[in-house]
Amino acid sequence: MVFALINGVPETPWHHGWYLYHGGDQIEYFRLAYSIALFNPVSSQYPMGLPLLLVPLIYLFNATTFQDILAPGVILHSVVLFNLSIILVALITKTLFKNKLIAIISAILWTILPYLVYLTLIIINPIMAGVTLVR
Repeated sequence: MVFALINGVPETPWHHGWYLYHGGDQIEYFRLAYSIALFNPVSSQYPMGLPLLLVPLIYLFNATTFQDILAPGVILHSVVLFNLSIILVALITKTLFKNKLIAIISAILWTILPYLVYLTLIIINPIMAGVTLVR
């Protein structure tokens, strides 16, 4: 699924190659993370969760800009952490329901959820654009 999304399947207006546009917040998040990495945190309107996740990437890749950690961050989050989350969903579901089939179904649904969200955005955006034009 990750490879499909990286290669623009499904095609969305937010993809520029493998890069998914974030709206600009990533610059401020990186600025905060970089200041934390330098042990000189700056004031910010954004929460510290994502910047704290970015700090190890800044050290590991000697990053000075967001683009320096973009590819490694995408790989870490979409390949490593997403796959771990699938396993975690299956284990939690199996523990809660004591049923292997429900655990497998939950893991499958969790796996295809991002793809369904993208498909929904592709289907709804043109419909909403048409509704806006009709008014």
